[in-house]
Amino acid sequence: MFDLLKKKISNFIDGITKKEEKTEPTIEKKEEIKTPEITPVPETLENQPEQNIESAKTIKEEKPQEKKETKIEKTKQEERPEQKTEEKKPRQEEPPKQKTEERKEEKTKQEEHLKKTEEKPKQEKKQPEATEKNFKPLFGIKQKISSLLTNTITLEEKNLEPVFNEFQTSLLESDVSYSTTEFMIENIKKELVGKKVDKNKVGEEVKHQVTNTLEKIFEEGGSKNFFQEIKQKPYIVLFVGTNGSGKTTTIAKIAWAAKKKGLTTVMVAADTFRKAAIEQLTEHAQNLQTPIIKRDYGADPTSVAFDAVSYAKAKGIDLVLIDTAGRQETNQNLVREMEKINRIIKPNLKIFVGESISGNTLVDQIKTFNQAIKIDGVILTKTDFDVKGGVLLSIFHELKIPIYFTANGQQYEDLKDFNPNEMINLLLSE
Repeated sequence: MFDLLKKKISNFIDGITKKEEKTEPTIEKKEEIKTPEITPVPETLENQPEQNIESAKTIKEEKPQEKKETKIEKTKQEERPEQKTEEKKPRQEEPPKQKTEERKEEKTKQEEHLKKTEEKPKQEKKQPEATEKNFKPLFGIKQKISSLLTNTITLEEKNLEPVFNEFQTSLLESDVSYSTTEFMIENIKKELVGKKVDKNKVGEEVKHQVTNTLEKIFEEGGSKNFFQEIKQKPYIVLFVGTNGSGKTTTIAKIAWAAKKKGLTTVMVAADTFRKAAIEQLTEHAQNLQTPIIKRDYGADPTSVAFDAVSYAKAKGIDLVLIDTAGRQETNQNLVREMEKINRIIKPNLKIFVGESISGNTLVDQIKTFNQAIKIDGVILTKTDFDVKGGVLLSIFHELKIPIYFTANGQQYEDLKDFNPNEMINLLLSE
């Protein structure tokens, strides 16, 4: 029962867990390759300025020697003219003013050279900042490394998005309505994305959030017990639904369960549009030794129901169970007849009986009946044939009404109270 929905939820939980497990090794691999390239850069760049400064110092220390050498050369040059005057005519010496200008030019050149050597390390000190900026995206690895060291990971949306997309498709395939699917996805995503989780407990965290979401959905429709609703005598219950949904058999099952609890019942064959329906309910009444109110085929359904209520009041019977004709939501004549019974009889409870295997068509049917007479609850039949199970989530979320029973099989005991907690455990069990 509901195996497909159960399988899809399990795949979603496993999907996120495996996705995060795959993410971790890639982080470690990046850290091993990239980090060694980053760390040497500042070291080499820090060493270079020291070397340049030392070279600049050596230049300053060597300069006085150069000046001494130039003085010696000048003295030699001064001696040479005296020797040459003996042989040749003496060269005209340059004016003192011109020499001082040359010395000034030479001095300024030396100063400029020294300034360049001093400014060069300052310019090169900026290079580590540029390098750090270029490699800035890789520094995000540090956060990943720290998460590994603390044994926690952050669930990121970019990693979870493919899993959520797949989960959305899976829910729709399991007969969960679109609006219910959107609610589940958004609710789970809101709780998971950005959360820090122990990397060994990712699956547990996802399962926890799925459980919380399912609980919210079931709370929307409310959790009610059919027999706890009986607070007056007689308690009148009107059963409606489409053809072949299992209304007549379901009424017999409820009469059997009521008898087990010590409650008295009367069954009402108000489906006068089908002779077979009258005969079928009569047979169940005989098997259960329960009184039945009926009339001939084609009689007024409202008058049959009215007689049954009068009988129950006179006999002090606890439950009046009214069977009605199966009708499609598009048949306006039958819908008006149903509205008439509801208006005159004023039942305490109006229950829609529908096949679980109808999927989202069932939700549309309940909506139409709900507009006509305001449905109080649902009984799902043939749940043993429903491998999907998503429709029950849609009933709670979209219609905001409870499911009283799930019925499977033809035996009277094949009727089970719907328990949301049991359903959640079923869907999340391994």
